[in-house]
Amino acid sequence: MKNFLLERVVGRRASWMLLSLHASDSGSVEYKPFTDYVEWLEFTKGYASATVDQYAGHVARFIDFIFEASTLDLKTSEISDLLYMYQDYLLYARDSENPMVVELCERLGKREKTSVNSVSQGIESALGGFITLQIVKSESISHGNVFSKFVTNGFIRSSSQKAAIKDSSWLAGTVRGSLERSFVDKRKAKVFSISRRNRDSNKKKYDNGEAYPLELVENLLMLKPKRKSRCFHRDMAIYSLLAAIGCRTHEALQLRVCDIDFENRKIRLVNPFTRDNPGLTSEEAKVLRWKGRDTEKALPMFPFDDHFWEHLRLYLKDFYRTNVSHDFIFQKSDGRPYFITNRSDRNKQFRSYAKASGFESINLGLHSLRHMYGRYLLNYYPNGKGGYGMPIEYVQRLMGHASITSTKKYAIHDMDLLEAYIETANRLNRGQNITLEEVKNRFIDAQIEELKAMKTGLIEHV
Repeated sequence: MKNFLLERVVGRRASWMLLSLHASDSGSVEYKPFTDYVEWLEFTKGYASATVDQYAGHVARFIDFIFEASTLDLKTSEISDLLYMYQDYLLYARDSENPMVVELCERLGKREKTSVNSVSQGIESALGGFITLQIVKSESISHGNVFSKFVTNGFIRSSSQKAAIKDSSWLAGTVRGSLERSFVDKRKAKVFSISRRNRDSNKKKYDNGEAYPLELVENLLMLKPKRKSRCFHRDMAIYSLLAAIGCRTHEALQLRVCDIDFENRKIRLVNPFTRDNPGLTSEEAKVLRWKGRDTEKALPMFPFDDHFWEHLRLYLKDFYRTNVSHDFIFQKSDGRPYFITNRSDRNKQFRSYAKASGFESINLGLHSLRHMYGRYLLNYYPNGKGGYGMPIEYVQRLMGHASITSTKKYAIHDMDLLEAYIETANRLNRGQNITLEEVKNRFIDAQIEELKAMKTGLIEHV
């Protein structure tokens, strides 16, 4: 960033601080509205550490953009105009048709375009919360606030307006009014126009492509390490656990020794906030998270459970450190809990293993194993009654879904069935060299047989 420095801090309520590189302009090195926002994310909203980190970065870059934009002659004081510019800045970068946006890209070193999904989802949510908080706290807006800097520098004002700028209440009212005009309905409003247009399509929908291919999972779990590695059996134990019980990634990574009954091969998934977690540092404890599930009991699924217990045995035997202050099963190479590592790094490692096993995907991460579990259990798992697929209520409990709606997304859709039928028919016809005329005649014969059966049934009924 050009105008600010984003720094992680320890020993304060907010885990991130934004430091102005123009202290004389802002009146303070620390940009306080940003600190308030991070505290709001952590203590009011209760977001996970990874989400706080991501949102803090989005908002910090937005503030840097606003600060730089305020130095240009934009001929407007409306925040909405600035938001339209920022959308162009993100989506089109230097290809924008707005010369002001191109100028800002040059000043701020923006070269890469940001994806539509990133803008309309993660960045949208982060900025929406920040703007909402600014509206609520508008009475405390000062001349150091980046929005007030934009408003006061936005266009040439009359003498009376210039005089009124000295009045902090006038300044707060002006900023609040501009923010509210850009963000009127807090339940439905969106920062970006692209988010408003795609409100429905941007809702998270399950895509079959998000599930790791069932037929390739064992190839992944049966990989052989290229060398003796502390990480290999740990990683494979995590992957096989996700495939075997379909838990969320953070649930698997936060598993503790006391949660495993090794003799009876049983596993519990326990909310870390319902018990003490001895041996964690304060910073490590902040990374703990829990989305919620209705049952602690996990029921591992064959054949993935066998892979889990074997990889876990090898990991504990040769690489697990017992001389550490905590009892979390999965550790980093230095013995600290593995759950504190970066999600993108874990997914990158997962994709490298997947590629080595013969499956290459740019987008799939560890969560794809949970999707595989849900799809397999609901549709294909032998149910002991000669059929396939477990009752949806059972799958809901096993996956820890609070609502059955979340489970329904794993049901095979009509298009999946049609594809299966067409593929089967194609193989049959191709193998038997059946002509289209013969296909038609077979259909007619089948219809005749069905009508005969109906006729027989009616006669017997009479």
